[in-house]
Amino acid sequence: MGYRATAKVRGRTFEGVIVDESANLITLRTVDGNVVRLIKSNCEKLVLELGDGTRIRTEGRRLLGTPAERLKRQRRGWEKPD
Repeated sequence: MGYRATAKVRGRTFEGVIVDESANLITLRTVDGNVVRLIKSNCEKLVLELGDGTRIRTEGRRLLGTPAERLKRQRRGWEKPD
Protein backbone atom coordinates (compact mmCIF):
# COMPACT_ATOMS: atom_id res chain seq x y z
CA MET A 1 0.00 0.00 0.00
CA GLY A 2 1.11 3.50 -0.69
CA TYR A 3 2.69 2.61 -4.03
CA ARG A 4 1.85 4.57 -7.15
CA ALA A 5 0.14 2.34 -9.68
CA THR A 6 -1.23 2.37 -13.20
CA ALA A 7 -3.77 -0.31 -14.06
CA LYS A 8 -5.35 -1.20 -17.38
CA VAL A 9 -8.75 -2.84 -16.95
CA ARG A 10 -10.91 -3.74 -19.95
CA GLY A 11 -9.51 -0.94 -22.08
CA ARG A 12 -9.66 1.73 -19.36
CA THR A 13 -6.56 3.05 -17.61
CA PHE A 14 -6.54 4.07 -13.95
CA GLU A 15 -3.64 5.88 -12.29
CA GLY A 16 -3.22 6.65 -8.61
CA VAL A 17 -1.99 5.40 -5.24
CA ILE A 18 -2.89 2.02 -3.76
CA VAL A 19 -4.80 2.68 -0.52
CA ASP A 20 -6.05 -0.84 0.25
CA GLU A 21 -5.70 -4.42 -0.92
CA SER A 22 -7.73 -7.55 -0.24
CA ALA A 23 -7.46 -11.07 -1.66
CA ASN A 24 -9.27 -10.11 -4.88
CA LEU A 25 -9.40 -6.28 -4.97
CA ILE A 26 -7.00 -3.37 -5.23
CA THR A 27 -8.32 0.02 -4.12
CA LEU A 28 -6.77 3.06 -5.83
CA ARG A 29 -7.13 6.74 -5.03
CA THR A 30 -6.90 8.24 -8.50
CA VAL A 31 -5.13 11.50 -9.34
CA ASP A 32 -8.49 13.33 -9.41
CA GLY A 33 -9.32 12.12 -5.87
CA ASN A 34 -11.82 9.36 -6.68
CA VAL A 35 -11.54 5.95 -5.02
CA VAL A 36 -11.73 3.02 -7.46
CA ARG A 37 -11.91 -0.67 -6.58
CA LEU A 38 -10.36 -2.93 -9.20
CA ILE A 39 -10.72 -6.70 -9.40
CA LYS A 40 -7.19 -8.10 -9.60
CA SER A 41 -8.06 -10.82 -12.11
CA ASN A 42 -9.47 -8.17 -14.51
CA CYS A 43 -6.27 -6.09 -14.50
CA GLU A 44 -4.63 -6.80 -17.85
CA LYS A 45 -1.57 -4.74 -17.00
CA LEU A 46 -0.50 -3.36 -13.65
CA VAL A 47 2.55 -1.12 -13.22
CA LEU A 48 3.71 -0.44 -9.66
CA GLU A 49 6.24 2.28 -8.86
CA LEU A 50 8.32 1.60 -5.76
CA GLY A 51 9.71 4.28 -3.47
CA ASP A 52 13.12 4.30 -5.18
CA GLY A 53 11.55 4.84 -8.62
CA THR A 54 11.77 1.21 -9.73
CA ARG A 55 8.80 0.16 -11.85
CA ILE A 56 7.38 -3.35 -11.81
CA ARG A 57 4.98 -4.49 -14.54
CA THR A 58 2.77 -7.52 -13.94
CA GLU A 59 -0.70 -8.90 -14.50
CA GLY A 60 -3.33 -8.58 -11.80
CA ARG A 61 -3.96 -12.32 -11.66
CA ARG A 62 -0.39 -12.81 -10.39
CA LEU A 63 -1.33 -10.76 -7.31
CA LEU A 64 -4.38 -12.82 -6.33
CA GLY A 65 -4.51 -13.52 -2.60
CA THR A 66 -3.41 -11.43 0.34
CA PRO A 67 0.26 -10.48 0.67
CA ALA A 68 0.64 -13.14 3.41
CA GLU A 69 -0.87 -15.84 1.15
CA ARG A 70 1.44 -14.87 -1.71
CA LEU A 71 4.44 -15.13 0.60
CA LYS A 72 3.34 -18.61 1.73
CA ARG A 73 3.02 -19.76 -1.90
CA GLN A 74 6.47 -18.42 -2.70
CA ARG A 75 8.02 -19.88 0.45
CA ARG A 76 7.18 -23.46 -0.55
CA GLY A 77 10.15 -23.46 -2.92
CA TRP A 78 12.61 -22.16 -0.33
CA GLU A 79 15.05 -24.43 1.44
CA LYS A 80 15.48 -24.50 5.20
CA PRO A 81 18.86 -23.28 6.46
CA ASP A 82 21.01 -25.81 8.35
